[in-house]
Amino acid sequence: QQSLPGYDSIISVIEVPPLSTREAGDLLDRQTPPPPRGIRGELIRWADGNPLALIEGARFYGLSGTTVFRGNTMSGYQGAHSIFSKELATLDSNTRKLLLYSAAGSGYESVDIITRVAGFGSDISVWTVAEKTGLLSITTDGSVKFCHPLLRTVAYTHANLTDQRDAHLAFGRSPLLDDVCRAWHLAAAASGPDEAIASALERSARKAQERGGYLEVARTL
Repeated sequence: QQSLPGYDSIISVIEVPPLSTREAGDLLDRQTPPPPRGIRGELIRWADGNPLALIEGARFYGLSGTTVFRGNTMSGYQGAHSIFSKELATLDSNTRKLLLYSAAGSGYESVDIITRVAGFGSDISVWTVAEKTGLLSITTDGSVKFCHPLLRTVAYTHANLTDQRDAHLAFGRSPLLDDVCRAWHLAAAASGPDEAIASALERSARKAQERGGYLEVARTL
């Protein structure tokens, strides 16, 4: 192996664990300008302790002036997106669909549910390509975890509006999900005000507190 000029022949690798909620908040405070206070909780949740995601997210909301958290949608912003966009473009259509449905999830859908809702039945082997490329991993409890929060954003944003809506509708109509998740997905798919969905969200908010406290309630409402 040839050494690189200016570098030692042996390079130590340091594993950096995810930032805690407090550390993530401290990092957001150091950004110029810092993100609006109204989205800090959701931004910290979305970044999942990843420093680059926190920095890129804060930069997007700081530059755009947006004061409402937009989930996986950061339209018009490039940043580190281009790196993940190139990786996404090389994937086959089935893998891109799985990534979209995973990205569209509320965070509580298992790999089995995502597979079925995406139209692949019980065939878990359809995840092989995504796992081999290191874009995501399936945890021991059956959750789908993206290698980076920004990849999740790209997987969702790069799909057209029709495909995004179809994914949310498929989740919203699935009997495999609980009422809270279904209401959340139906709201994401709604094309305008809908009193039935609004009522479902209000009912779900009361249940949501049992799942994740006040941030979960605020997210639902």
